[in-house]
Amino acid sequence: MKVHRLLALGLGLAASATAASAQDATLLQVKSNVTPYCTTMTPTAPAPLNVGALTDANGLLVATFGGTTTRDLGAYYCNAPATVTLAASPLMQTAGTPVAYPDSFTNRIDYIANLTWDDLSLPASSASPSPATHVGTEANTGNLIISVSDPDISGTQRPIAGDYAGTVTLTVVLN
Repeated sequence: MKVHRLLALGLGLAASATAASAQDATLLQVKSNVTPYCTTMTPTAPAPLNVGALTDANGLLVATFGGTTTRDLGAYYCNAPATVTLAASPLMQTAGTPVAYPDSFTNRIDYIANLTWDDLSLPASSASPSPATHVGTEANTGNLIISVSDPDISGTQRPIAGDYAGTVTLTVVLN
């Protein structure tokens, strides 16, 4: 019995020595790709920002909006660089009442809209005919936060009575 065990042990060593000398190796690459992608913004428009009264007790334009000035549009990401544009249209009197005395009255109020997205801050003026643009160089993620501020009180005109409305348009396009 002892002879068989030694013989079996000897055969096992011989087989493993033969297998080690016959080894071969190859390198197999594994490839794929990731398509550039941005999440989808909420398909329904968020509730309007009600910035509050536009005039003070004397009928003059306020220097600071007193109502809701910020809207968090929620989490958003692009896994590749994207171009972001922000455009603001002025607050205009919705009835379209003509201004008979433009040196004294106005039906237009300009302001600044701002987008904050992670480390990006992009201001846009409603007085500008062109949107503010940021050409991204990297992927980005975070909540899209839009705020409005700084009603333009540089002129001496007083806003005429009525409801006012404007828009802020945010566009994100992959580069």
